[in-house]
Amino acid sequence: RHGADGRRPALAALALACAAPFVREAGGAPPVKMPKGIPKGLMNQGPPWRQAIDKVFSEACQVNRGSPSVFCFPDKSALMEGLKVEQYGLDYDGEYFLMDLYVVFKQLCDWPPAWTMLIDILDTKQPWTSAFCDKIIGSPWWSALPFVRRSFLSPRHTMKQLENDLPHVAVSMNKWLDQIKASGNSQTQKLLQDFRTDDAEDTKNRMVRGRPMIRLMQQVHARVVQHVFGTACKGSTEALAKMQKNDTNGMTILHHVASLGDAAGAKAILKSLPKKSRAEFAAIRDAYGYRAEDWARLGDFDETVEALRSLGGAATKKQRAEAEAQPPPPEPLSFFPAASGGGGADAAAAGAEDGECSAEVGGDAPGCAVAGGGGWAGPPGDGAPAVPASWLPPAD
Repeated sequence: RHGADGRRPALAALALACAAPFVREAGGAPPVKMPKGIPKGLMNQGPPWRQAIDKVFSEACQVNRGSPSVFCFPDKSALMEGLKVEQYGLDYDGEYFLMDLYVVFKQLCDWPPAWTMLIDILDTKQPWTSAFCDKIIGSPWWSALPFVRRSFLSPRHTMKQLENDLPHVAVSMNKWLDQIKASGNSQTQKLLQDFRTDDAEDTKNRMVRGRPMIRLMQQVHARVVQHVFGTACKGSTEALAKMQKNDTNGMTILHHVASLGDAAGAKAILKSLPKKSRAEFAAIRDAYGYRAEDWARLGDFDETVEALRSLGGAATKKQRAEAEAQPPPPEPLSFFPAASGGGGADAAAAGAEDGECSAEVGGDAPGCAVAGGGGWAGPPGDGAPAVPASWLPPAD
């Protein structure tokens, strides 16, 4: 990533930080030594392969004129050449090289234009791919969540505004969109066209809708997710186990992409699993009793719900019977009990049961949600305050 001053940290520093899990305690085995055959004088500058990779990364963001940006374009040929470390005596399956490769992987994940480059970096023909899947992705310290759950861009400007106010940003974004147009599949092309159409309408109507760009980015990123888990690491027991691991809230990566409305990501994850395992994985409930489909339904992400049902639905008679026997997920409002003194979710629910609340937010009956109140119930009547007095600061 870039620092506050717009500069990217040196690869050697990143590698040192990422290699922390491999550092031995005092008295343990000695750390990995610099391989033989490296000319003297390079120790302080870093080994030559790191210098080559660092040069690629430093030049990748020149289009941004020194400003921090995720739209960087590394030279794939130069990067692949820099990863050829066998000439320096390194083994492709050794921790020393694999940690450097992990830094490359991590950096490319931060740059949307470089996402699809990971497909070439982790091609099954590369001599390091199998070891990377087993020893890095399958390691105890690696988590699939940051890789799968990305903070996709939500634009605040139309392309026309960017061209007028931040032309260098518009240039880098258009360069990335041109890349997508040249290499995307039919669904990607459709989402790209949808973005262009919506952007033109937003320019005319003086508004900005973020969802078209988010869906486009999700589609591009999903292709990489499916490659990593479904192709590159398909034969790695350790990597696939990490992919299916629950987090501290009992959520799988499928729960997370569903909560974002990432239909493409949900399809990529399920397609990476054997068909016989998909329904079972999709049916996993988190610590609060929700499946991935429940999260998508709560967010009104209909496309994601359909993707989960089409690929992760019960496929056999036994699975359908088990699904029907499961209790429904708890209502979200049940996790937010009413505060003492009235109001809150229970009061609003009670008002609805009594037929006092109108279908629209802003009903006048006591206990109903107030328009513009963010879901808070209104005063219970008789001039009582909207919130309990104990919640309010002391009077001056």
